[in-house]
Amino acid sequence: MIITTTVKPFYGTTTRGSGLNRLIKHKNPCYIYKNKIEIDFLTKDKILIEVKYNSELTDKQKKLFESVNADKKVLIKNVKDFTSSF
Repeated sequence: MIITTTVKPFYGTTTRGSGLNRLIKHKNPCYIYKNKIEIDFLTKDKILIEVKYNSELTDKQKKLFESVNADKKVLIKNVKDFTSSF
């Protein structure tokens, strides 16, 4: 189990992930931040979500993403990933 340095609600309005945030707001999304690496969302029902539109996870992000204990892990790289995940 990973112990995060910061887990808090995040309701941004200026990022691409903020649209998704509004859609999952009822799931109390938080972000994970550890050692200067951030994962976009962890929901109260243990769904881990990272939004990387047209890009890839860095090695450090991938390691953190894989280490988080979650019931479901979703990596969104494009609109198709977004629509097929929810």
